[in-house]
Amino acid sequence: STATGAKADDWQWIRTVLKSGTLTDKLSAHTVLIQDSAVHNLRSLEQMLGMVSNKAKRECILAVDTLRDLLIGDLLIPDRKLRTFAELVQLFDDKRGKRERKSRARHLIVCLFEDRLKQLYRQFIDSVVAVGHDPLETTKHKSLTTVFDLLVNNAEQEQYLLSQLCNKLGDPLPRMAAQSAHLLNQLINRHHPMMKPVVVDEVERVLYRPNIGARAQYYGLCFLSEVIFATGDHSLPNRLIGLYFGFFKSCCRRGDIENKMMSVLLTGVSRAFPYSKLDTTLMEDHLQTFYKLIHFVNENTAIQALCLIFNILDVQQTGTLTDRFYSVLYRQLLDVQLDRCSRQAMLLNLVYRAMKRDPVLRRVKAFVKRLLQIALTQSSSVATSILLLISEVIQSKPGLVLHREVTEPLPVSNNTVANGVDANESDDEEHYEDVPLSDDEEMDGNVANSEPEVETMAADQKKPAVSWVHNRNLDTNRPKSSQYDPSARNPLFASADQTALWELTLMLQNFHPSTQLFAQKIVDNERVDYSGDPLTDFSVKRFLDKFAFRNPKKLEKKLAKTSTQSRVFGRLQAPDSTGDGDPTAVRPDINSKDYVNQSATRVPLDEMFIYNYLKQRQSMASQEADDDADSVTRRNKQGFDRMTNAVFASADEFAELLDDNE
Repeated sequence: STATGAKADDWQWIRTVLKSGTLTDKLSAHTVLIQDSAVHNLRSLEQMLGMVSNKAKRECILAVDTLRDLLIGDLLIPDRKLRTFAELVQLFDDKRGKRERKSRARHLIVCLFEDRLKQLYRQFIDSVVAVGHDPLETTKHKSLTTVFDLLVNNAEQEQYLLSQLCNKLGDPLPRMAAQSAHLLNQLINRHHPMMKPVVVDEVERVLYRPNIGARAQYYGLCFLSEVIFATGDHSLPNRLIGLYFGFFKSCCRRGDIENKMMSVLLTGVSRAFPYSKLDTTLMEDHLQTFYKLIHFVNENTAIQALCLIFNILDVQQTGTLTDRFYSVLYRQLLDVQLDRCSRQAMLLNLVYRAMKRDPVLRRVKAFVKRLLQIALTQSSSVATSILLLISEVIQSKPGLVLHREVTEPLPVSNNTVANGVDANESDDEEHYEDVPLSDDEEMDGNVANSEPEVETMAADQKKPAVSWVHNRNLDTNRPKSSQYDPSARNPLFASADQTALWELTLMLQNFHPSTQLFAQKIVDNERVDYSGDPLTDFSVKRFLDKFAFRNPKKLEKKLAKTSTQSRVFGRLQAPDSTGDGDPTAVRPDINSKDYVNQSATRVPLDEMFIYNYLKQRQSMASQEADDDADSVTRRNKQGFDRMTNAVFASADEFAELLDDNE
């Protein structure tokens, strides 16, 4: 009777709350009723579904959260999808026996409940999707995350939920579209990796809709470019590469070459290409498109295109890269502003791999010459990175001799002031002047001797090389220029091997000590041993961080617990070469006593100036302290002498006074 009375009191409380309680209490009461007996309280579920609308935002959000937890935790079946009434009755009739005929009525009630639950669940999804059409960002986000949670936790209506999640790629708010792409990545990379083909099919269906916008296509391609591939799976990468090439052709046909779209397409092809198995002729057909693309996009996208071209040519395993690739890369080094480029490491890595693969030392020297010229005008981080790159190239090519005695003067700019007029200052009209003849050519007899050479050159020009690989065309009898040509389009004919690397002499006078050290090692034919990342270690930010006295970030050592997506797209932790090699090691702060008291051998070269300054200041402070102590002792002694002199003087005066009184 006690239990019956307590239960009656609970029911009385629930009825009171449902009539006059607050919104939160009403939702809690409905939840208790459904959890107690869902079959007998479908009306409570229907009433909660009626709250999911855009009329009342707060009521809608609370109802959505409550129904989501209730459906995932209590109502939906985790092992299978819900069935309709007809399917359940047919299944029961096929398996029932004579003893089960008595339970038919009870079974039909359960079948009716499951059928009704299936309908209400679809109604809930439709209501949540309708809430997502509200212009308010909060309700949009709640709708999107609810659809994702339902898709992840249960297989019921998964195809419909997936289509609604992919539709959000075309949301008018860019933040919602980006959130949709992020949730799709979480779905296939963390929760359900086996759904990759299904999700890719749905996203591809969205991309090829007739009235799809360019922004929706961009976010869809962003998602596809971040798909993680398996080693043995070739069908999905091949399919995605075909999709990317289709978008390349479409954009080029329309003349709509946008940097962001081209960048994500190149990223997708670069990520899928190592896992694919495609005919090399198919890739060669698109090389011409990639070469043209470099001239119409920004520097970051051009670097991506060059990396993709290198990978395609490298897979062909022809033994060498084409001269066209080297010429484009050689010219691109001047076009890129490395200090402001966000893909510095990618470009330098590409240059290193291309130089390492190049069998022609003359061209390698031209690249080295241009890299040193660039390093003269760049920051310390870029300059040290270039010197480290050159050192590694020298180690990989024993026959490459870069340093030679500098016997020629430093080159002087042609824009010098002559006759009081600057060469850069000219009028709008063009002036044509004949090339001055040499002393020998001014003589009539010697002019005739120069004609055979001109004929020889003309004969050579009648046989141009058809291919972009000119290694076989390097004729030793061809006249070579003895002067370096920095404006040459092809590095093979820049004559970089005919000049000295005078840029190294300027690098030896650089203000940064690490740059001086790296340059000196190259001059001395020694290897630059550095295991860190010079682009980061010698940056201004890293230098200023030395004076920002704060606790270091805790690096995560347990990579086994990180997700596959974090290991693929996460940041690599390079060893700290300025310390003990351990990136997690805590080095003493510059303002601490331990920093000044440590041995000079443990101080990095780029911190020697600070270390010497602090050492000098410490010695000066101790010397000033000693001087102050000596001055205090000296003043005390002088004061004591004055006091004793005064005492003795007063004693003599007192004695004289006594003598006078007597």
